Amino acid sequence: DKTGVNKIALSGGVFQNRILVTLTMKLLENENFEIYTNQILPPNDGGISLGQAYYLGKRLEGCV
Repeated sequence: DKTGVNKIALSGGVFQNRILVTLTMKLLENENFEIYTNQILPPNDGGISLGQAYYLGKRLEGCV
């Protein structure tokens, strides 16, 4: 409510744990968050470089 942010991505090695993902998603859904999880790339180190490349692209566009 303080920031107006309602979108959140659950990624990283810790979110390979199905129980943790399920419980976290339930808590966030109860707070009306829009939740994103990995669908194609793995949530651990295998997907980090794509996120870094995306961030750099946004910085170069002046969006970040």
